[in-house]
Formats: sequence, C-alpha cells, structure tokens
Amino acid sequence: MRSLFLIILFCISAVSCTSSRWMVTEQFAVDERTQPEIIDQKKVILVDKDPTPDDPVISFSLYTITEKEYPLRVKVERTVQKYRPKWGFVALGVTGAAFALLAANSSVILPSVTTSQKLMLNISGGLIGALSFLNMQPTGDPIYTGESELMRRSGVEVVQDSLRTLNASDIVADMLVTYKGEELFSQSDLEFRQTSLDVNLASLEPRLREIADEESVIDIKISYNGMSKEVQVPVDKFLAPFLNVSKPVVNLRNSPQAAFTNIVAEVGEGSLLEIIDSETEDWYRVRYQETEVYIEKSSGTVEWKAAIESASTLIFEFAEIPFGEIDVENSLPILKPRDTSDRALILTNAIDNRHGIRQYIERDHKLFNHYMRTALQMGSDQISEIVEDGSNGLADFSNELQGVDQTSSLIVYITGFATIKEIDGREEIVMIYLDEDEIQHETRLTDLFTGLHRAEPEALFLFVDLEYIESSRGVVNERIRNGGNSILNRTANELLRELPNSVILFSNRPGQSSGIYTGMIDGNKRHHIFNYFWAEALKQRNTKMSDLIRHLENNVDYTSRRIHDRPQEIQAFGNFTLDIAGR
Repeated sequence: MRSLFLIILFCISAVSCTSSRWMVTEQFAVDERTQPEIIDQKKVILVDKDPTPDDPVISFSLYTITEKEYPLRVKVERTVQKYRPKWGFVALGVTGAAFALLAANSSVILPSVTTSQKLMLNISGGLIGALSFLNMQPTGDPIYTGESELMRRSGVEVVQDSLRTLNASDIVADMLVTYKGEELFSQSDLEFRQTSLDVNLASLEPRLREIADEESVIDIKISYNGMSKEVQVPVDKFLAPFLNVSKPVVNLRNSPQAAFTNIVAEVGEGSLLEIIDSETEDWYRVRYQETEVYIEKSSGTVEWKAAIESASTLIFEFAEIPFGEIDVENSLPILKPRDTSDRALILTNAIDNRHGIRQYIERDHKLFNHYMRTALQMGSDQISEIVEDGSNGLADFSNELQGVDQTSSLIVYITGFATIKEIDGREEIVMIYLDEDEIQHETRLTDLFTGLHRAEPEALFLFVDLEYIESSRGVVNERIRNGGNSILNRTANELLRELPNSVILFSNRPGQSSGIYTGMIDGNKRHHIFNYFWAEALKQRNTKMSDLIRHLENNVDYTSRRIHDRPQEIQAFGNFTLDIAGR
C-alpha cells in the first residue's frame, strides 16, 4: 500500500506542466535585414484626389515608383504551451493500477501470489498509474515569447515603393479631355504647382450641360516626358443634375402624386432645381429651400451643373395670391338685375383625374362662379357644379336644371380632359376621366348637349374649355389637328338643331392646348388664357356675344403665341346676337 500511496503522490505532483518549442508562423517572410535589390525605377503621374460635385477639382501628382526584390525566408517563433492530463485516460489508468496493486498485496483477487508475481504486479500497477498521468493534452493558446528566427530561404518578393516628387514645379505636361471621342479641352505646357497639377472639371460644364447623363464618362489624358496617364471620370462625380423648368408654371409637391392638396409651391419657367433622386418613372425628388420636394419629370429638361453653383441658381417662385387680387377678380360691374329663373352650371372632370392636373382650374371655376353671383346677380341656389369622380356621370344633371323654363338663361361652363374617338364610324369628342384604379370613364360631349337642350331654356350660353390628350383609347393626330374645326362644327350642330337660340364657344381646337396666362412680362394671372379674357370681356361690359367673341379672338391666340409660342384658336358657333345680360 505504501507503493500505491507513493505512485498517487507522484501523479498528483505531475497533474500539469509547461514546455516551450519553436513553431513555424510564416512560410514566406520578408527578410528586411538583407539589403533589397532594386530591379526597376520609373516616374509616373497618379491621381491624388478625386473630384466631387461639391469640389470638382481633380489633382495629379508625380511619383517615383521603385521596384525592390526582397528574399523570403521561413519564420519561426518560440512559444510556451501549458498541458494537462486527459482525465479519461487517468481514470482508466488509476483503475488498472489499483487492480494490479490490489492483486499483488492482498488475497481479494488472487488467493496466493508468489514473490516474483507480487513484484511484477507492483511494477505493472506503478507503470500504469504513472503513464495515465503522462498522457497529456495542450490547454489554452500557446504563449509567444517574442523570440523569432528566420530560417532557410523560401523565395523572393517584389515590392513597389512609391514616393511623391517633392519639387515638380519645373515639370510641364500636356492634357487632353474628351467625351465620346470628341475633344472638350486641351492644353499644352501645364505646370505642376509644387507637387501637384490641379484641374477644375467644373470648367467643362458649358460643354456637358445638356448632352451628359448619369452614365456619361469623360476621358482625361496627361502626358509628360514620353509618359502618359489616362483616367476615366464619371460626369456625376463632378457635376450634379438640375432640372431646368420649361413650363410656365410648375407645382412642387410633398409627395410623388398629382393632387390639389399636396402643392408646396409654384415655380416658373427657367427655374433650376437640383435633382436628388429619380423617385419613380414620372417624378424627380429635388431640393427646394433646404427641403426635399417632388416635381414631374415632364416639367423640364435635365442639365448638369457644378453643385457648388447651386446656391446661386435661379428659382422663379410665384407667391400665393388670394382670390380677388387679380385684376379680373375684383371691381366687377352689375350687368343685369337678378332673374330667379336663370341658372349657371359647371361640368368638369378635371378634379383628381389621373390623366393629369389642369393648373388653376379650381380658380377658374371660382372666377366663373364669382361672375355669375356678382355680375349676373344669381343666388347660390341658382349655381351648381357637377364633378366627375368615377361613381357618377357628368350627364346626370337633370336635378340641377329644375326650374329652367322658356324664360330662363342657362350659362354652362364645361372643363376637363377629352380626346377624339371614332364611334359608329365617325369621330366624336369624348370627355375622359381616369380614376385611382386606372379605370377610364367616358362621356360623349353630345350626351351633355342632349341633356342641356332637354331643359329648353330661352337662351343657352355654353363655354367649353377642354385639354385634348392622346390615349390608347383615343386619337389626336395631325389629321385631327388639321380637321378639328369640322369636328367642333358637327358637334355644335347637334345642339343648335335642337336649340337654335344658343351660342357655343370652344377655347381651342382639338390638338391645341388651352394654356395658362403666365409669363415673365405679364406675371402670373393664375387663370387659363381663355378664362381670363372671357372674364375681362364681361368686366368691360362686352355682354353681346359678338363683342365677347371678338374680344377673345383678338387676345387669346395672340397671347398664347406670345407667351407659349403656340396657337390657341377659339371656335364659336350659334347665335352671336345673344346677350348674356339678357338685354
């Protein structure tokens, strides 16, 4: 038993130990103790600083590139590792040792043991117990002592070392800048200023402003002493896109959708707005007075400018003008005494129509309503407005015309979007409304005329202001534009045959646009040209239809050509001797 005690005491003292050894840590280590061999040395021009829209300067510097060859060797480091026994083997070994010692020194296992057997069992038990503790495994990470050695050579490595030329002021270079193979700029004998050559790419803006896009790239070639450096620089790295507004008035909105409720501001033709993102297929997100707003892509053309100039870009903003401050909105004359049998009706599909937004159309409606109430002395119960919303048709206005008889004057104002469609073999004017579900609702203009003549008023004054658009379901082409007057004539005759004591006035021909009255000289009248001069004629007491039509003919087309450089010819049909004041 004394032997067993000694063996266990020895094993406990040897439970753990440490040892050190050399480990290979790097197969190909650079031997920096050896002087490298210089195999090549040359001077090159490198880009030191890339341009940005806020700082459109690209910098080139002259560098000396040296190629050095270093020998590679196997690197070894000394480590210290801690070990502990494998306790599974220890348990198995101690069990075996105890069994051998118990058999040698007692009669529990073997009843009789000779002296030689006893000696062999004691030796075996001691060896088994000792070996179970000597079978160890490493524990933890090896501890590096910091000692290292470079052993045998394992290869070579070529290292490039670049050093900027500290004094390059006596060096001159040639530069060539091209875009799609076309020369934009070239200059010879450019001098390096101390250590670099700086080129302000914003100077290329006049050449790139209208021809570049977000994928455009310019090529820059710098030549010096037989060497050259060619780099490609995307245009959007040094110029920023701006939208140059080409329409007379454009709405800025707080969301990318056309609605009357999300207008933030109005800007005019010539305004420059920095484009932040192309939000959708139809909208840009732009910067306006430190905020981000949305504008329709069709509002203008994209130009590329240096962002550093954005602070000085022009924005023609129209201040909000309350109704009543435009000249035709105030100081109205009273043209006739009140007649309770008179009626006025607005029919429109221009509100929330996905085909587009007609600028200032609601103000036009308000102006019409104002003249009916003030100049023609109608009460609020005599004026009605029907708005197409997809659930009710424009032709359902019989309730609004109750009270109209053969002593009444009926004044109707039709506005909105329309197209020309071929129906039953002939072309007709069809008012179209596209709802939020992209479902198109259509109303023939002749159906509206049918409902009007059924009221049988004494006199009918009909003013039609439509924006004709091309659609997959309609046709507005050159043939329609040239023959638009015949379509209007045929449509008007549908009503005049039933109600001869009528006058029908169209604001424009099919294919022409009904423009708004705004310009750099005239200012923003905030009405359509037709509506403005219609009101001006009444304000000047041109109540007889021949006089009113003459006033419109003298002003509408002239103003449209002067402001928008396009025709807008009014078309009138019917009895021009009628007087809207009932005289």
